[in-house]
Amino acid sequence: TVGLCENAVDAYVKAGDVKAAVDCCVLLNYWSLAVDLATQHNFQQIEGLLAKYASHLLEKDKKIEAVQLYRKANRHTEAAKLLSQIAQGIKGGVQKHPLRLKKLYLLSALEVESFKTKTLDMSALQGGTKGTMGTQATLTSLITQDQSVASDKALSSPWRGAEALHLYLLAQRQLSERQFDA
Repeated sequence: TVGLCENAVDAYVKAGDVKAAVDCCVLLNYWSLAVDLATQHNFQQIEGLLAKYASHLLEKDKKIEAVQLYRKANRHTEAAKLLSQIAQGIKGGVQKHPLRLKKLYLLSALEVESFKTKTLDMSALQGGTKGTMGTQATLTSLITQDQSVASDKALSSPWRGAEALHLYLLAQRQLSERQFDA
């Protein structure tokens, strides 16, 4: 826990013990490194471990920790869905916590944007710049992205909640400052 996870992982990988390297990452909460390492070495058990830990956090009602886990594991859509669920579940809603709601919707939208950027970057790496093949890979990536995002309202229009709350807060400010003509 003193920041030597990368060094430990390098040592385990050089020794040929990928499972110990992944276990080290999981124990030290370096989920993005664990997932990257697992995908590089075709280590399939990381997904189950990630899902089990996330469900454990959600059972204990530690939703913010689950969001952090999904972010560290580069699972942007799951993090965005959970952030929008947290925003929808806040007691008192817009009347009591408008700024908190705006921040949650903003974080959710940023996670969706991270997913889109990651998806497009992966298609650029796979397709390269080989003309028709690169264009086809980009189009396939965009179609896949639209299909994965279109199923959830929070993912299909992620900025809508943040924008609505921003306008609500501006209107409240103008009313409190008696700027009726603005």
